[in-house]
Amino acid sequence: MLAPGRNPRPEVDRRTPRRDGGDNHIVFITIAVLLGIFVIPDPWRYPVVGLAVLAEAAETFFWIRVLRRRPVTVGAEALIGTMARVIAPCQPIGEVRVRGEVWRARCDEGADVGQQVRVRGRDGLTLVVEHRRPID
Repeated sequence: MLAPGRNPRPEVDRRTPRRDGGDNHIVFITIAVLLGIFVIPDPWRYPVVGLAVLAEAAETFFWIRVLRRRPVTVGAEALIGTMARVIAPCQPIGEVRVRGEVWRARCDEGADVGQQVRVRGRDGLTLVVEHRRPID
């Protein structure tokens, strides 16, 4: 039983990054190099290990470049351009459902319940929507 005023959760130092097995690749590379040195026959031992190390470095460099190419979009910015369904009349302020979430929305042209609209932007926590235009 906890004493009065005690927090049941332990304090977490948020200044120190968590380590959730991020260094496992170093252990696997070390094991692979040791196996390569002691298992592969003599004339091929060092060229194979050297090529494996170069291939690992090239793959790491490739994925770092690919994954950092564009910023991650989250929150309301990720909703811009998606379709939404009106669940409360937007005359001009109402509500829409986008990707299973209910958002406050503003539609300057007005939209009735059940109509599909496109998210054009956001104003604070209010999505700015417009009628879905048919593609020509």
